[in-house]
Amino acid sequence: MLPISPMEEDRVTNDIFQELWLVLMNPSLVGTDQWYLRDTEMYLLLMRCLIHRLDWEAAVHLTVKTMESLTYTYMMDHELTLMFMEIGDPAGCLAFKVATKLFDGRIIKDGLNKREKFHQERFDEV
Repeated sequence: MLPISPMEEDRVTNDIFQELWLVLMNPSLVGTDQWYLRDTEMYLLLMRCLIHRLDWEAAVHLTVKTMESLTYTYMMDHELTLMFMEIGDPAGCLAFKVATKLFDGRIIKDGLNKREKFHQERFDEV
């Protein structure tokens, strides 16, 4: 809970993030600029809130929209992985990355050929 001021005993108990999210998602209130979709730090702050709230649909929506104007970087990947570790679901991070197309989870023929070649080379040496 956040104190209203150091001098007051009343505390804020309502969830202000939900109101903030509704404002950010409403173009008539924020405008069509959607600056927060082009700011890496803002993306990570919003993601931290959404992941800790376990709001997967909103997190996927934010990620997909943000990746239309930003490039997914190592730093972003590291922070996203840490967020999932914070909530105790490190394996969920991979599922989230596949769902948002940050990571391609398909098994492709080329990968299979490389694996077969690797095993063939190992068994030929023995």
